[in-house]
Amino acid sequence: MRRVSAESRRVEQVSTGSGRLDPYLDLRAAAAYSGLSVRTLRAWLIDPERPLPHYRVGGKILVRHSELDRWLAGFRREGEPRLDRVVEEVLRAVVIREEGNG
Repeated sequence: MRRVSAESRRVEQVSTGSGRLDPYLDLRAAAAYSGLSVRTLRAWLIDPERPLPHYRVGGKILVRHSELDRWLAGFRREGEPRLDRVVEEVLRAVVIREEGNG
């Protein structure tokens, strides 16, 4: 382990097996990285369904960079399907089924 300065904060970094560093982020650094507010991240710490993984060291809350990425990935969406496309696919399936039975 080694200590480095990140955004004027001391952040401990741990090397992963791939040689990449996996820093611990305080809530301000996690907020800056994720684009979420510190207040929002604090609320997610105690969410009953999807709590943000974190460490409490004294009064300090730390989030490991890789765990934050994994947690954020759980919210990934690919966009809502267009209703007209869904209706077309259903109608096409009905027509094909009727043609097969008729």
